[in-house]
Amino acid sequence: MRGTSLYSEKRAEGLAVWKRLEDERKTENKDRRAQYHTALEKWNKDKLRAKAEGRKFSEAKPVLGKLRGPIPRQALNVACEEDAASSGGESFDLDGISDASDED
Repeated sequence: MRGTSLYSEKRAEGLAVWKRLEDERKTENKDRRAQYHTALEKWNKDKLRAKAEGRKFSEAKPVLGKLRGPIPRQALNVACEEDAASSGGESFDLDGISDASDED
């Protein structure tokens, strides 16, 4: 089995976990929004009822609050094991190379 397929499997597993967590977060945020809208409807009805009865309405308006933010997706690891193995221990001598900015 090549190193890339092992890396691909690990990445696929990581992305599956990320996707599950992201779906849970989205569901939780949808539920919180639904609860907020239900509370807001009740608050509006109570406010209209108080206005119709001619009394002062002093309940605080419901607040949605901060929702859970997105979960960072797993980054693609550019330096995989196969790349390191395929170099075969080669090394490059960069001492004699200069930048164009060094010549000024």
